[in-house]
Amino acid sequence: MTQRMEMSGPRWRTFPKRGAFTLPEVLLALTLLTLAALAVGNAMQSSLALLTRARSVEQPPIGWSIARGDVLELEGREEVEDGGTIDLPDGSRVRWEAEVEETEIPDLFAVELQIEVDDQETNEVLFLYRAEWSNAVDRGPLMDDARREIQDRLEEVNR
Repeated sequence: MTQRMEMSGPRWRTFPKRGAFTLPEVLLALTLLTLAALAVGNAMQSSLALLTRARSVEQPPIGWSIARGDVLELEGREEVEDGGTIDLPDGSRVRWEAEVEETEIPDLFAVELQIEVDDQETNEVLFLYRAEWSNAVDRGPLMDDARREIQDRLEEVNR
């Protein structure tokens, strides 16, 4: 163990040399601790702000999602156009009606959906790809138009 000598009054005293942190090491540790505390505080503040915003957003009735799911599960076009009624476990009733229209894209249909849950209503448009809903007679001209469009675009690219 190394000893050092210090002058204390009229005589010299020896003290054992102890391992201690230097001032720059202490300042560095305090800086790192401060930065970590600021990062944790900022994360907490962001989380609380997000939680407050999430609580303020009004969620649509669950029946709307159930009606959408019901429409997506049906396979026949006539079944979708007939609409439906669903009784929920909480005693509320979901009624939905749909109007199916063809689009310019073959086998793609626009389904205009009206959903009513108790006194709340919403209208939505879903675009569904259903090849089995297409009529072969209607599908032919649409496919021809799509082929022509593709050929025109290819010719433009190759110029």
